[in-house]
Amino acid sequence: MCQAATQWAPPTAFQPGMIGPHWSKGWIIEKCRIHDSKCCGISLGKKRDLKDNCWTKDPIKGGAQTYTEIVFSNLRDGWDKEKIGSHIVRDNEIYNCGQAGIVGNMGGAFSDIVRNHIHHINIRGEFSGAEMAGIKLHAAIDTNIENNVIHDCNRGLWLDWEAQGTTVRKNAFFRNDEEEDLFIEVCHGPCIVENNLLLSTRSFLDVSQGTACVHNLFAGKIYAVPDTNRFTMYHLPHSTMVGGVMLVYGGDDRILNNIFIGQSIENKHRGVHGTKAYENYSHSAAPKTMDNDTPAADIGRTLPMTIQNNVYLNKAENWTHEKNPRVLEGFDAKVSIVEEDGHIWLYTNLGEIMENQFADRITTDTLGKAFEPDQAYENRDGSPVSIDFDFNGTPRGETVKIGPFEKYCDKILLL
Repeated sequence: MCQAATQWAPPTAFQPGMIGPHWSKGWIIEKCRIHDSKCCGISLGKKRDLKDNCWTKDPIKGGAQTYTEIVFSNLRDGWDKEKIGSHIVRDNEIYNCGQAGIVGNMGGAFSDIVRNHIHHINIRGEFSGAEMAGIKLHAAIDTNIENNVIHDCNRGLWLDWEAQGTTVRKNAFFRNDEEEDLFIEVCHGPCIVENNLLLSTRSFLDVSQGTACVHNLFAGKIYAVPDTNRFTMYHLPHSTMVGGVMLVYGGDDRILNNIFIGQSIENKHRGVHGTKAYENYSHSAAPKTMDNDTPAADIGRTLPMTIQNNVYLNKAENWTHEKNPRVLEGFDAKVSIVEEDGHIWLYTNLGEIMENQFADRITTDTLGKAFEPDQAYENRDGSPVSIDFDFNGTPRGETVKIGPFEKYCDKILLL
């Protein structure tokens, strides 16, 4: 499917794609080649609504407020697990779209987006503002994003508002250099990001909280900043039902068993290589106040971070309060992407130094609960999580290796 004149649209309006199962349940979109859509390839968005584009028509209310109103409007009109979402989008190639490869607000909840090859999205810069990425989802509740290869896009993956119960696992991101590989914005968690390769010049923009980053390889910068200007929603576990609305103080993240690689070549992006990006974040809970009712942000604190057992190479820097950081000096770590013989390969020498870097297995018990929704880091059926497999699907050992691979070779097939 190609050459469709889809319109640009924000999440507060109907988002047309070349293919779109709007406001329905259980579609399977697989083994399609989708390209040259003027804006979006696949849309897992909401239905048309009386409030569509109300911010453009009368900007007396801000976009965040009108988005919140639209969520409640759609809840009244049947947004729940029994009726909406649970789609499967797999084994597609999506490219040369002007806005997003896959986009959607609320309609993509409870879905699986797996084994897609998404590339060359918004590379001409014909659109600006929000909603540009290989994958851009609002309210990706209990959505699994797995084994995708996303490259040469304006931005790789953007999870915006209500990424609760979302899993981002075993994806490869590279050459998404206009922005970054992964952007998580104003979410309260729990969100699990595990066994990914984030190799662009900026790996992660963290304007959120409650994210668990586990066993990833970060070769680009990290930039972290709270957002205490917007009240955003969190939900009851595994449900669309709103549990509360709160600011994003920042923090409440778990950053465990990852590899961070520094880069000697400076780039335009804000941030640093390594968890030093969280240097101003709190390492302990805020003290109780006399009335026991003062939010942490009101006394200048984020929610506490948990950072431990990460490996730092090529002068990547660790958070001052990290437990057991592995700062390995004197080794020139290399990672590169090579396209040859119709395939995409990762070349790396990390096996030379990572063979003896072990840490504890990460489970639901290890990760605890995200603060605001009071929800455990668990599977979407409520069962406990255990990170038992690496990027390639290789079983983890009794004592697991740090990073996305249990076994290294010089040349690793990505696609």
